Amino acid sequence: MGNVGLREDVYDRLYTAMLSQAQATPGRLVSAAGAPPAAQSAMRSLGFAASFARVGADWSPGDGATGAVFLDVYAPQNRPMCSRNVGLLYLEAPCGAVEWGAGRWQVGGHRPTLTDRGAFLRAVEGAAANALLAVREYNRAAAGSPLPRVEVLQFCLISAGPQRHPDASRLDVAAALVRGLAAGAAGAGAAEDLPLVRLAHDPEGALQRAAEALGGPAAAP
Repeated sequence: MGNVGLREDVYDRLYTAMLSQAQATPGRLVSAAGAPPAAQSAMRSLGFAASFARVGADWSPGDGATGAVFLDVYAPQNRPMCSRNVGLLYLEAPCGAVEWGAGRWQVGGHRPTLTDRGAFLRAVEGAAANALLAVREYNRAAAGSPLPRVEVLQFCLISAGPQRHPDASRLDVAAALVRGLAAGAAGAGAAEDLPLVRLAHDPEGALQRAAEALGGPAAAP
């Protein structure tokens, strides 16, 4: 447990610094190269060669960390499972719930609870778009550098568990994600910077059903 707590603290130091940078320049990918030395040291201790963060162009202080994306690039010797697993994408999922089962769920961190169903689903859509835009910007920046491209982005169903708004179904959330990915794919930038998006397995098939219903280049399984 001690090692787990220590690792979480290192991530917190890195992501807190990266989030502040990203919030200062909404709509732009920022690099840990411009972060304070303590954050750069945390990045290296986690085995990353580089770290990046992005918040959406329409971010406002009331959003907190909602929808923020962090992209960590593993040093070659630290890539887990296989050499093609070049990075880790972490997304601060929108929260629309204030209850957990029979008890109250206290939302922690820096995310507000979105009690309006429409605002929650729009935030989910925006978070997915921000994730894909972050990877596009990263691939553009990685061109001509030692950093590897992200060729395939595996995307899972977020905000569909305890964080889901009580008036939104899993399929509603999945559809918002697919719309967001499609918006990110349609955004400004070269087509060659787009990764292939692979939708992760969902036991209830919500992501796959949403992709089939809505289609779009970012919805390919």
